[in-house]
Amino acid sequence: MHQLVMRLIDNLNKSNAIKPMLYKKTFILLVKCDEEHYYIELKDVQFRLVEKLDCKPDIVLEGCEKDLQAILLGKTLLRESKKRQNIFITSNFRKVLMLESLFYLGNLHDVAAE
Repeated sequence: MHQLVMRLIDNLNKSNAIKPMLYKKTFILLVKCDEEHYYIELKDVQFRLVEKLDCKPDIVLEGCEKDLQAILLGKTLLRESKKRQNIFITSNFRKVLMLESLFYLGNLHDVAAE
């Protein structure tokens, strides 16, 4: 799971398609999978993995590894998984839509390379 999160962060930082969406946006996403958890911070149009937090995350995404992989790779829509109750997400609807777009657009060049 760690490699997947790092790959997602790398893809998001390289993607020019998402830069306009991120202007003046900041948030912290917590991805929880079994006993693993990852804090991904967006600040100054850059994503990075954060070891520990001084505040509460803005978005919490929780599920089993298989379902989270499909979402993080942009193969399954976040809202679809939530509707099927495969994952749990704590956030407002606007942030869910933004995340869904980030996961899809952030993985486009991976799909093109296959």
